[in-house]
Amino acid sequence: MSTKKVVTNVLILAFVVGFGVLCAFTGSITSPVGTLWSLFPPVVAIGLALITKEAYSSLFVGILTG
Repeated sequence: MSTKKVVTNVLILAFVVGFGVLCAFTGSITSPVGTLWSLFPPVVAIGLALITKEAYSSLFVGILTG
């Protein structure tokens, strides 16, 4: 695996984890309407699709996180 791919994967993973942390501190989980929680599953699915290059399994994991 080249250095460029490793750096890209680390950046994508950091973005997904950072977005999850941001979601955790923006609003209550009992009222998720209008918060960033609604964007978390697509971000996870897109991040995994970019890292693994497998669309179906990434979409499935995105659905499970929702």
